[in-house]
Amino acid sequence: ELNEDDDWKQTSVAWVSCTDEPKWADECLRKFKTPISLNPIYDMAQYSEIYKSNKQTHFRQLKKQTGLEFEEMMFFDNEMGNIRNVSKLGVFCVYCPEGISRDLWNESLEKFDK
Repeated sequence: ELNEDDDWKQTSVAWVSCTDEPKWADECLRKFKTPISLNPIYDMAQYSEIYKSNKQTHFRQLKKQTGLEFEEMMFFDNEMGNIRNVSKLGVFCVYCPEGISRDLWNESLEKFDK
């Protein structure tokens, strides 16, 4: 949807991960395919911050790269510590310990728009 629906053309996507194995994470993103287009999910993102560091560091870097304010960003994560950390910057954060479902996605977009 993010790459194929015109409603999302002005939306930037970033992969953010604090891992000590960035090459492995990059390889995984290149191997996983989207169900609709069968392109690697790696191709969905315009930005990538995958390296061992605090999530706030990742988002500060994204702010510099994109020119977006933190309040214009949305972040999904399955670890509450990351949610707490990034929300301190003013980023809209969504805790998703079970992954991102369609319902959670839609509910989060509604809250973000308010």
